[in-house]
This record gives sequence, structure tokens and C-alpha cells, in this order.
Amino acid sequence: MRISGDGKITWENASASNKYLLEMRVAGDSYPRFKIRADGQIEWGSGSAAPDVTLYRSGADTLATINRFVIVSNTLQLSGGSSGISVINISVAGDTNDRFKLFNTGVMQWGSGSSPLDCSLHRRAANILNTPDRLEVGTLGVGNSAAGSTLGNVVKKIEVFDNAGNSLGFLAVYDSIS
Repeated sequence: MRISGDGKITWENASASNKYLLEMRVAGDSYPRFKIRADGQIEWGSGSAAPDVTLYRSGADTLATINRFVIVSNTLQLSGGSSGISVINISVAGDTNDRFKLFNTGVMQWGSGSSPLDCSLHRRAANILNTPDRLEVGTLGVGNSAAGSTLGNVVKKIEVFDNAGNSLGFLAVYDSIS
């Protein structure tokens, strides 16, 4: 170990990348509260048990933890990069594909985890969310209803499905109702 004139501490020639170069304890601790390995892995603990939180480099440009990461009283902000890249990917152990992706464009996509993402939701225009897929709603309410009794011409139809996906029939769309 050497300490240079600018105060930098350098530890060279560790015998293996998994060797601990630094450990910190408080008087009376049975275990270190903070440890750093030669490969850069950092570990934290309570001091009364083995360290239980780990942060490490898992590959190029990737910082990882096998533990939970919690942000208290602030906001997680993901920014930068090209438009259209995913910023949050969620999968479960054993999945061959993601179950959820959030893109930096605001697009959200879902899938089963065993096949590619197959359902999406995005902002189409101001105050409009859109999905090219089927959207099922348990209860649907509207805040823009008004009385009407004279029907115009039917110009479109909307198919309605039950919770099993079976067609219940169609709703008529009129060009006017007065």
C-alpha cells in the first residue's frame, strides 16, 4: 500500500480480485459495517451480522445489486441517451423475455415473460392514452354524458367482449343524437 502526496491511497497487487482491501468497524462490532474488495465490490452491514447489501460492476456500463434499492423522499430521474430506449425492464427469474418495459418516450409495454412483449400503452396526443391492443376495464364511467332521444345514422360499431374474451355483440355509434 502507498499513499501519494495528494492524499490518494493506492493498493496494488492484491492476490485475487475477491480479496477485501478495506473494512470498517465501530467499537464493539462483530462484523464490518463497510467493506471494499479489489474488484470494486462494496458491501454494507449493521456491524452485528455479516454485510447484507452489495453493490458491484456486473459488466460494461452496468452497476448492479442483488438487494433492494430504495429512494427515500426524492425522485428517481432517468435521463439522457437516444429516444426510444428502455429505462426500466422488469422480469422474473427464469423468464426469457421482459414482463414490462418503460421507454424514455413514455411508452409502456407488457408481456408474459416467456414470449416477446405483446401489449402497449402510450400517449397519442394531449390528454389521450392509446393502445393498439384490446383494453379491458372492470368498471367504466364517463363524465361527459348528456340526455338525448333522437338518433341519427349508425356510422360505426364497437364490439363488446365478456371477461372470457367472448363477443357480447356491438354498440352502435351514431353520427348525431339530439
